[in-house]
Amino acid sequence: MRMVLRAVGKVEQLTTLDRNGDLEQFLWPKGTLETLADAIGAR
Repeated sequence: MRMVLRAVGKVEQLTTLDRNGDLEQFLWPKGTLETLADAIGAR
C-alpha cells in the first residue's frame, strides 16, 4: 500500500493506494495527527 501525506494550507490530506488500485483520500484540519499522537503517547 502506498500512502502520501501532504499539508495544503490549514488542511492535511492523506492519500492511500492499495494493490487493487483503490484510491482513498482523507482530509482533516492541520495538527490533528499531532494532537492524536500526543493523546496516545500520554497514556
